[in-house]
Amino acid sequence: MIRSYPVLSAAGLSDRGLVRTNNEDQWSMAAEEGLFIVADGLGGHNSGEIASSLAVRTFMDLASQRRSAAAQAPGLPERRNLLEAWIKAANRAVYDRARSSAKDAGMGTTVVAAWVGAEDIAYAHVGDSRLYLCREGRLERLTRDHSWAEDQVRRGLLSPEEARRPDVSSALTRAVGLQADVSVDVAGRALEPGDVLLLATDGLTNMAPDAEIEKILGIYRLAAGEAARRLVERAKAAGGADNITVIVARMAGGRQL
Repeated sequence: MIRSYPVLSAAGLSDRGLVRTNNEDQWSMAAEEGLFIVADGLGGHNSGEIASSLAVRTFMDLASQRRSAAAQAPGLPERRNLLEAWIKAANRAVYDRARSSAKDAGMGTTVVAAWVGAEDIAYAHVGDSRLYLCREGRLERLTRDHSWAEDQVRRGLLSPEEARRPDVSSALTRAVGLQADVSVDVAGRALEPGDVLLLATDGLTNMAPDAEIEKILGIYRLAAGEAARRLVERAKAAGGADNITVIVARMAGGRQL
């Protein structure tokens, strides 16, 4: 028998932060289908907010067309393939827009997306926006940043703590819209009742250590909306140096404290 852990509650929240004059982040969801996406327009580049908005809109339009043809989420392999295809289509849309408009030249964005099935999750990402899984109060990062600092950590040249220093380059090694095609990291993971998913831009993860994110998400009595609000508040309390965007999705079932 197939078990089902539908999304019990989900909430998204985006905040400009305390330093930036505009918000280049975007998010969207179709919680009833278990589909979530977060994008972060590249800071310091032209039209970051346009890149993130176009990427999310392209992705969700394609997802909507797919959902209208089938009532249920497909199996994990097909969901992985669709996420990859939709992000590649978003990449092409951003790239073509940047080439056709001088004011948008060079624009790009990160993307992280997740699609919950009956008992598992497919996910895909480009850039340094992240997906986390919190299970029984323990946080696990499912994605690995496409950045210079993360590459140094993987090679053993920097520790995770050293990579967080402000003097260490956070330059991305991969982003949506900068080239005609993009390599998308795609994976899947089994879910359990009560699991909590977090999609977030680096406006949260650069401001709040994983241990503090874990503490907030590990409070089971918090609804998804309250958890999202507390995460954004934590990032702003630490300085709010960037736009902050989070989606929190809690699976049905699990222990209630």
